[in-house]
Amino acid sequence: MNNYFSRLVIGLFIGALILLLYRYQRGYDDSIEYYVTTSAETTEFAAYPFTKGPFQFSFKGEAYSLAESFAAGPIVRDINAETGFLALILIGLCLILATVSSLPRWLFTGVMALFIFFIISLNLDEVGLFGLSSNTSTTMIILLILFVVPAYLFHAFFTEVSLSIRFVVFALLSAGIAYFGGVPQQALVDQFTVGSHFGLAIIGLLFLFLIAEENVFAILFLITKSKGGKNNHLHFIVFSLVYLGIIGLYYGKKSGILQTEVAFFDPFILLTISGIVSLWTVTFKNELFGNLLSVGNARMLLAALGVVTLGLLSLAMYRGNDAVYESFHYLIIYAHLGFGAFFFIYILVNFLTPLIEGLIVYKVVYKSQNFPYTSARLGGLVAIAAFFFLANKEALQLLQAGRFNYIGAQTEAKGESLLAGEYYRQGAIFGHDNHYSNYKLGYRELQKGDTQEANFRFSRAATRYPSPQSFINKSSTYAVMSEATPSLVSLKEGLREFPSNPQLQNNLGLTYADQGKTKEAIDLLSQADLSGEWTNANLVNLWKLQQNAEQAQSDFENGNLAVKANVLHSLLKTRQEVPLEFDTADLYPSYPLHRMAFLINASWYFQDPNIPQAIYKALSVPVNEDVYWRAKIAAGMSQFGLGQINDALRTMDQLVAESRGAQKARIMNQMGLIALSQHTIDEALRFFEQAIAEGNEAAFLNKAACLLEKHDLDEAISWSEYLMSIDSSFAQLNQDLNAIRSPEGLSADLQKMRLYYFYENYTTAEISSALATADDAYLLSIWTKISRESLLSEDPMRYQKYRTIFQEYLNPELFIEPDMIVQLNQGKTPQPSNHPVSQLLQVQDSSQFSQIAQLVGRNAYNEPLVLAVANYLQAKDESAAYQLLVECVDINKSSVPLRKQYVLTAIRTGLPKYAEGMLVELERMMSTLDYNEFQAKAQQLKTEVATDSWN
Repeated sequence: MNNYFSRLVIGLFIGALILLLYRYQRGYDDSIEYYVTTSAETTEFAAYPFTKGPFQFSFKGEAYSLAESFAAGPIVRDINAETGFLALILIGLCLILATVSSLPRWLFTGVMALFIFFIISLNLDEVGLFGLSSNTSTTMIILLILFVVPAYLFHAFFTEVSLSIRFVVFALLSAGIAYFGGVPQQALVDQFTVGSHFGLAIIGLLFLFLIAEENVFAILFLITKSKGGKNNHLHFIVFSLVYLGIIGLYYGKKSGILQTEVAFFDPFILLTISGIVSLWTVTFKNELFGNLLSVGNARMLLAALGVVTLGLLSLAMYRGNDAVYESFHYLIIYAHLGFGAFFFIYILVNFLTPLIEGLIVYKVVYKSQNFPYTSARLGGLVAIAAFFFLANKEALQLLQAGRFNYIGAQTEAKGESLLAGEYYRQGAIFGHDNHYSNYKLGYRELQKGDTQEANFRFSRAATRYPSPQSFINKSSTYAVMSEATPSLVSLKEGLREFPSNPQLQNNLGLTYADQGKTKEAIDLLSQADLSGEWTNANLVNLWKLQQNAEQAQSDFENGNLAVKANVLHSLLKTRQEVPLEFDTADLYPSYPLHRMAFLINASWYFQDPNIPQAIYKALSVPVNEDVYWRAKIAAGMSQFGLGQINDALRTMDQLVAESRGAQKARIMNQMGLIALSQHTIDEALRFFEQAIAEGNEAAFLNKAACLLEKHDLDEAISWSEYLMSIDSSFAQLNQDLNAIRSPEGLSADLQKMRLYYFYENYTTAEISSALATADDAYLLSIWTKISRESLLSEDPMRYQKYRTIFQEYLNPELFIEPDMIVQLNQGKTPQPSNHPVSQLLQVQDSSQFSQIAQLVGRNAYNEPLVLAVANYLQAKDESAAYQLLVECVDINKSSVPLRKQYVLTAIRTGLPKYAEGMLVELERMMSTLDYNEFQAKAQQLKTEVATDSWN
């Protein structure tokens, strides 16, 4: 049983060593969290370009690019984790008590006296343990009875009880006090941490004294483990001096005597090696303690001391209290150098001859000699004292600073912020430039808004025992004070201390980017390895800078929403197309800015019907006002790109009602461009004039284009003269418009310009000749114009005339819709094709006509198709025809043909009142002659319908 328990204790000790190394490797990352600050910028680009004769138009798209920088938060605590570390320490203390109870009377009495002082120093009465008042000593008396009495009973009366049982008793007592003591977890943890601080540090110092010389013994053992070795004395001296020399160099660096860095050496690695070696070398020290306790018990006592020490250091590392473990940095070096050197001298003085003779010295090294072992130990203590005082008691001052830091955190947890600040200041005084105190003070000042004092404190925190977080906050506070160079230097200093820290690399990369050093920025951001982290900040920032289309698909699929947003931004900016798929799976949960930037950019890149709805859903939570406007515009333009012209205009119209000034003017201009792209000129002109009235300068030229589209050259020239009076850059436009009054003496470009606007004045041969040298954009533009105007003229022969000319130059697919419109106007069922309307007409379904009406009704600006379908549906489904026209006249407010068709359809459908209302509108829109003629037609139809209803 005891052997099993002994192995368990040794396993616990090794586990504590692993925990220490893990916590040391983690640094401040568990006590100070990183936060990502995301900033957004917009980039304008040309979207949905289209051509109208000599004019090139596009919509003003705005894509978001995101930049993510790291900021370091406050020092945080996890009370449950701290409880775990204290539980490890308590286990070590219970093991010590269990082992001490088996010592001789005099030694047991001495240790228990020290333990009583330890219990008293905890001051657990201050937190009301057992519900007792802090003004009495009852709490301390109960605690002493609970621990001292069982220890004495085990020592004096129940000596046969195993150490494992003794440990269980003490462990249960400790757990019972913690559980039934009636003290909140936070208060108990804080009080035990503060009260036990120096007591645990003394245990740690004792542990160091016991293990400090073991590596020298290990060297002796390896050299003399077999008899007859040659030059053992030289080997021992050389290896020991190398070992001690490395420690000495590190001491020189630590004390400031030397500036040389000691590579691959760290005091806590030394502590780990010495701790493991010491458990093995206990066997050879029986000469020293054989009359006090067995080898097994000695090993368990040493392991217990180690568990307490390692628990103390691991807790300090977890909480980021660098003053505590940096104090042990000094103590580890002092102990190993002092005891190691004197043990080395002890061996040389007493065993040089046996070493020369190749004898097995390690077996007799602890036997009584002329130069006593005790004298060597005393010499080591003297050396440690010398180091201690030469360093102006730095180790003790750091321990005191560590305690002040713990008290500050305890006071802060009680809500006494001002008092906590004073404790941190005391900690900063005792532990000069220690990280914890200064970082705490720096963050407090940052929250108060005192950036200069915060910067000073973060600078002090980054001086002696720095963290990457201190350098990041030092840099950011410099940036807030508009000191760009110190901000940059701070990040560079941080990378010298922490060469592979991805957060520092990321922030420095962004700083380089802001300075225009793109290559340096990309190099640093490419090195920043944030794999396994919760953010893709480096990849986000890389895509803000790079334009690597080959990597776009992979990063888009694997990155978070911020990465996806920047990939899309890069592709939109460079007009590159990569086969990507829009997916809503990552939208929730996500950061609102990431989500909105992605959706806005996606709306310009993809043509997916899910995007507008996704944007509206994302806008259900509060967002920045600028983001809101850009998102709504992006949703509208996404609907435009999908061919949902009515929905796009309704979205824009809602924004017009909500906006003012330049924003309103911009939206009106966008709406005009939508109408112009659909060749609905009157509507476009209406929107552009409203945009001009609101001060939109882009609409000036757009209005000129509309006037030309209406064949009103005189008005266009007059408008260009006005524009020229306010901006001389319009002089060329005015000159070109005057030139095309006559076909004589025109350049090839001006001839094409004149043909576009006055094609009816040209013969078939002249048109064909001009088209032969035209580019595709011009061909598409002029065919759209001619086919639209021909179809609205209700003259199929006119359409066929121009179709014959253009079919030689255009893709046959461009004739599918206009041909279908001609057939529908003639009351015929169109020939099967890939056009959606044609496909629906082939479906024999009761809802096919309402589906056709809904499909065509998505674009009220496609007047020829709307009129043709409405005419066709009259004989099939009057209700569907009427609903189609209701939708379209609501959107296309300038179309006389649509309103005329609506009047006739309303009469046929039995809704004469609605027809009369629309006639009132038409009276304002039509000439008197035309209106009277149409009114007579409508009246005649009304009479016919009424007559038919009686028959």
